[in-house]
Amino acid sequence: MPTPSLERAAVQALFLLSGFSALAYEVLWERALRLSFGVSTYSVAVVTAAFMAGLSLGYALGRSPRLARFRALRVYAAAEAAVAVYALAFPAVHAAVDAAYVASGGSIAVRAVLAFAALLPPTILMGLTLPVVARALSTGGTAGQAAAGLFAANTTGGVVGTLATAWYLIRWFGAATSAGVAVAVNLAAALGALALASRGRAEPAIETSPVPARARAGRVAFALGVAAFLAGFQTMALQVVWNRTLVCVVENNTTSFSLILASVLLGSAVGAWLYASIARRIVSHGGRLRLFVAVEIFLCVYVAASIPLLNRLYDVARALSDVIVIDGPADLLLVRLLVAILPVGPAAAAGAFLLPLLVDLLRSEADEDAAPAVSTVFAADSIGSVAGALTAGFGLIPGIGIGRSLVAMGLLAAVTAVIVLVVLRRNFRELVLGAAPLAGAAVIALVVAEPLTLTRWYDGHEGVRGDLLYYREGAFGTISVFQVGDRRDLLINCIEEVPNHRDALLLFKLLGHTPLLLHPHPQRVLVNALGGGITLGAVLRHPVTVEAVELVPEVRDAMALFAKENGNAAARSDWRLIHDDGRNYLRMTTERYDVITADATHPAAGESWPLYTREYYGIVSSKLAPGGIFAQWLPLHNMVASDFVASLKTFRSAFPHVLVLFVERYSVLIGSLTPLDVDPAAIDARMRQRPEVAADLASVGVERGEDVLRYVVAADGGVDRLSGGAELLTDDRASVEFAELNRIAVPNTFRMDLEILAKGMDGAALSRATRLPETVFTARRKLFDAKLRAVDPSVDSAFAALQDLESARRLNPRDADVGVLLTELRGRFLRFLGSDYRTLLGGPDPERTIRFASYAQEIQPTDHFLNQLLGAALLRVERFPDAIPYLERAATERPDNFAYLSNLAYAYERAQRYREAIETVRRLEALDPANPALPEARSRIEREMEER
Repeated sequence: MPTPSLERAAVQALFLLSGFSALAYEVLWERALRLSFGVSTYSVAVVTAAFMAGLSLGYALGRSPRLARFRALRVYAAAEAAVAVYALAFPAVHAAVDAAYVASGGSIAVRAVLAFAALLPPTILMGLTLPVVARALSTGGTAGQAAAGLFAANTTGGVVGTLATAWYLIRWFGAATSAGVAVAVNLAAALGALALASRGRAEPAIETSPVPARARAGRVAFALGVAAFLAGFQTMALQVVWNRTLVCVVENNTTSFSLILASVLLGSAVGAWLYASIARRIVSHGGRLRLFVAVEIFLCVYVAASIPLLNRLYDVARALSDVIVIDGPADLLLVRLLVAILPVGPAAAAGAFLLPLLVDLLRSEADEDAAPAVSTVFAADSIGSVAGALTAGFGLIPGIGIGRSLVAMGLLAAVTAVIVLVVLRRNFRELVLGAAPLAGAAVIALVVAEPLTLTRWYDGHEGVRGDLLYYREGAFGTISVFQVGDRRDLLINCIEEVPNHRDALLLFKLLGHTPLLLHPHPQRVLVNALGGGITLGAVLRHPVTVEAVELVPEVRDAMALFAKENGNAAARSDWRLIHDDGRNYLRMTTERYDVITADATHPAAGESWPLYTREYYGIVSSKLAPGGIFAQWLPLHNMVASDFVASLKTFRSAFPHVLVLFVERYSVLIGSLTPLDVDPAAIDARMRQRPEVAADLASVGVERGEDVLRYVVAADGGVDRLSGGAELLTDDRASVEFAELNRIAVPNTFRMDLEILAKGMDGAALSRATRLPETVFTARRKLFDAKLRAVDPSVDSAFAALQDLESARRLNPRDADVGVLLTELRGRFLRFLGSDYRTLLGGPDPERTIRFASYAQEIQPTDHFLNQLLGAALLRVERFPDAIPYLERAATERPDNFAYLSNLAYAYERAQRYREAIETVRRLEALDPANPALPEARSRIEREMEER
């Protein structure tokens, strides 16, 4: 028969397993419901509220005296088994919820009802196990200690479940298989509980405590319930604020959110374990009350004091990355977990420490049984969590900002402690002794707090600083706009969305104009994602009805800073803004569109991966009018080759007629259910009919239909050849969801992806598809070769790239992109030449140096340095007459340069132009009269002249 300590440890091990499965379910079920409801802030809040409300109801039901008649572990086993059965049935439940949602029209109220219907049954079962088992384990210790041990074990399992599911299981096996793993763990916990119940001792009678006067008991229970509510409110509000803050350091994607949640859970586990280890030593009323006040003081001060840390957290992350080399996902997880733990862990630990302490305060002051005390505190905490999440996301952050929200939560800790003090103090002296340090903590919190601004990019990141032009912390995202020299960038949640350099402008404008120019008679257009409004501005130049869907509607104000690029779209009234997730809107709308454009965030960021799956493309195709066209941005950067070709294949699987365009650094996918009319003459005619469109495209070097179609790199069958062996991206498993993890240790994904496009180019097939001369695509291939070579930062690569570009320009002089890259690479080549010239002149291949210097001198024929370099290189191969004109130009530009004149004198001498040599030596003597070598050189030249 197991000893009580072994039995307690065994039960805690069971709670660790159920914590693993519970958090795995949370990750998986929230992921599934977000696919149904969209990833908007509203949807996330609804799903989170449903999950926490179910736990709260479970905690409340766990106090029922009827459950006390059964063995606690059997109740636990039955609940866990029921959760496992529900998890097996969840796909059917989800399908029913999804169907009901689509049929209903999809209001927020409907989302809430359906989310609660889907999540309440299992979460109620999860919640009721804690008070039931805590009651059975409370004998021989306090109820708070028992609850703390179980909560700590459960939360520790939750840390592992969260990270394992989000970072490993879904990535490698998909959501369905991951759910199967969670079910297996869940059933293992249930079976283990049954085995332990059959071998364990008879559970002892419930220990009772003296019952205080009913009036005081009710007042105390209410006050401590309020304190638990405020503790939950504070903890979840902090988590929302931490989410918004930490994404600037740990990135903004699926794994990041799970990591922040795991940081909170890990801190909570530490706090609960800590209380479980000291609970036996603090049994007096005064000791517990003082401990409660002390923890709230710490929480008040630490939350406010963490703001300076949050402002400098990126530097901490960079320092950690210097110590821990990131060679794989485990390294990245460790670095980011350590970064997140610094501001999050201590505060989360303090919050979790308070819950079992409140249980013991409540039991000793107002209750006779462990289960009601545990039930009351944890139920109130969960309801407070719901309120905190909603208030922080929709009230505090947009109302007072992220930094002030942190200060407010710190002050709330002090307020919570005051409430408990007022109700539980035994005398006035105890109230004063507790209130004084709380007031001091509040003052310290206000003093140490500093403004918090989420501006990692261009605020010293990677040594680049810029001017902050716009900043707003809205309910749906934090928006900033920076100016760095001539460049202006819009960022959402610290993710760069809209730079206004030429490459990005070209992309945004082609994304808007190309599908409209390919469509013979477009009338209705949907723009998915606003960004800086540049694609929207391009679309608005056509005579069409326009709607735009945007997840962060506050971005419309920031669009005014890109008025030049977007045609002042923010101030125009001829389009309608729809605040929604783009995928959700398309699922729910009954409208059909002639053109739909999508400029979604990179699939590795912002949970935008659902906009790259087969199911999403099916939704899009169903909303296209006959002859409709869909255009989507697809990045090459930060996507490994397998992710890139999988995206191509998935897009092609939904659209039988496809064009792939490569635009400088990016690609655009264009798809249709009917054949595309790819005719440069027709595009020319449409551009001439719309001067505003022609002028907008001309601003980025696109003047004719040929200039639009030269960007095509694959069509229909060509796309099949590019993506033949790739996997399809599905809602169940999409590799691009983990694009960030996939690219770890991959040096340059852009180069890999561009190589795929370049190798797959078939000039003859593209000529047939676009009706353009094959030389257009031969020239484009040369351009691609130049881009690939230019990735390597060396003088040889730059020179080879320039030769490719010169060849491309001869093949197609109209290609403006060639000229732009020529200018850029010539500047880079000259910089390399300037830094490497000593190595080149002393190297074993002087002819190579001559080639480089000759090309450079052609670029800048009057540059003294380049003329001198070419002349010096020619001297090395004893081409003295050839060297003289270049050395003369250099000396003419810099007549006081001793090295230039020395080389010139030597060239004259070896070319037997002795008079010029002597004259040049005399100029050298005038510059350096004390140089002993000069008279000797003049004498030598004079002798040679006499001998001749």
